[in-house]
Amino acid sequence: MTPQEQLEEAILSYMINETPPHYRHSWFIPIRCIEKGLTIDFAVTRGFLHSLRTRGLVEHGRGFDEDGMVTGSGYTVTVEGEEYHRALK
Repeated sequence: MTPQEQLEEAILSYMINETPPHYRHSWFIPIRCIEKGLTIDFAVTRGFLHSLRTRGLVEHGRGFDEDGMVTGSGYTVTVEGEEYHRALK
């Protein structure tokens, strides 16, 4: 496994493990949470998430409250991302 694949696997593992099973593909984790959870530099985390998003392995989304106001944003793993994660293991 290349160093890039190791970081991608770590990010995807973290996101999968932090997502409640019944919220699969709809639980958006902020970049700062991933950065702090894995102790990876913010710029590196952001770059890897951008790469994963471009390849369709993660998706960016925003959360809204009852009044329709944005409450935050983050990333979730796609079905393709879960398949890629399994292939890396």
